[in-house]
Amino acid sequence: MKTIEGQLLISTLEDSQGERYDKQFLEDIITRMPPRCPLGQHHDAARPHVGYIEKLRLEQVPDHPGEWCIKGDVYMQDDQDWSMGGGFSFSAVEVLKRQPDGLGALYIPFPFYRDGAAIEEILSYNPHLNAGRWIKKAADPFTITLIVTSTLWALTPLWKKVFDEKVWPFLEGVLAKYRTGRFKNMPFDYGSRAVGKNGEQVNLLFIPDRKNSAETFTRELVKDGLEKAMVTIAEDERGAAVVRRDDRSIEEQIALCFPKTRVAA
Repeated sequence: MKTIEGQLLISTLEDSQGERYDKQFLEDIITRMPPRCPLGQHHDAARPHVGYIEKLRLEQVPDHPGEWCIKGDVYMQDDQDWSMGGGFSFSAVEVLKRQPDGLGALYIPFPFYRDGAAIEEILSYNPHLNAGRWIKKAADPFTITLIVTSTLWALTPLWKKVFDEKVWPFLEGVLAKYRTGRFKNMPFDYGSRAVGKNGEQVNLLFIPDRKNSAETFTRELVKDGLEKAMVTIAEDERGAAVVRRDDRSIEEQIALCFPKTRVAA
């Protein structure tokens, strides 16, 4: 594999979007990271991983007293063209406004999360929906949103009841408003979590067809996908796998990322 040691991923200096983050923000990212982070493409989880990042560490920025950065060792597959990447960047999510008894959140990318009216619209979708930002530090952030639910899934006799009576009605209601609001032309991913083989929390990411979410994000597909995902991670020694399904030429991907994965490129 091709290797870059000590690649800069994020710093406290002002970025290309005119935003800055303090040292505590960087420390929180380091805390959440697994030992090995999958390396994605253009912050689009529908694209396959092309490598990974290891040994994330916090360092001072040379010649900038008081400024800090995160560096990591990047490993990319030999068949990938480094020159096409446009550099490396990170992604993270952050709740901006919470509502009582939150069941989930909708995260929107730059520059939309700077619009107070957009945040208020999200809150209006459901009284238990939080609003947040999906921070994607790229030259041209992909305009896709992320909907998550807070349920921690495990293969118990009650999981289907929770899905049918609580989680899916919540998602269905949120999406009904989403598909008629200002974000109606933006594709979305759906995130949740499940208990892994060793009791760890594993992030689940459902990727509907970018142009046909109505048929690729249905109650039956999500429920079936959740069950397959839980079975897979309960049996998978790595706590990571990819489940793929073809249905009427529409591919639905359920990517089970390494626990607490946050970095992509």
